[in-house]
Amino acid sequence: MTSTLESRRTKWTGIALWLLCCALVLAAIAFSEWRARVAELSVESARLHAIASQRVDQHDAHLTALSAIAVAGAGQRPDLFREVAGAIMRFYPRITGISLLPLDNDGGALEIGTGQADLRGLIREAAHRSTG
Repeated sequence: MTSTLESRRTKWTGIALWLLCCALVLAAIAFSEWRARVAELSVESARLHAIASQRVDQHDAHLTALSAIAVAGAGQRPDLFREVAGAIMRFYPRITGISLLPLDNDGGALEIGTGQADLRGLIREAAHRSTG
């Protein structure tokens, strides 16, 4: 009877050790996969950040160019403003329109692409509320 009990105990101990080893191996595989996914996510996020930064820099350069033309006298040379805006819109098809609006409602707006009267009011409102 003792040998049967001892045999069962040895059998269950072996099964428990085997299950423990399987659990440890599965945990090691899961940890390894998790680390690989974190590394992949880090690489992809760095790539996306670089793309977003590049697009922000391009946007800033375009706005700076348009702003410089507007300040230098878009009223005297509207063709120059339209030419630069048209070049930007050709290079970036997702830009559907560019407007240069005076803050007062006197007209004199330069618009290239889609011009929407309701959008003009929203732009003026936002400009008047802006503090920066």
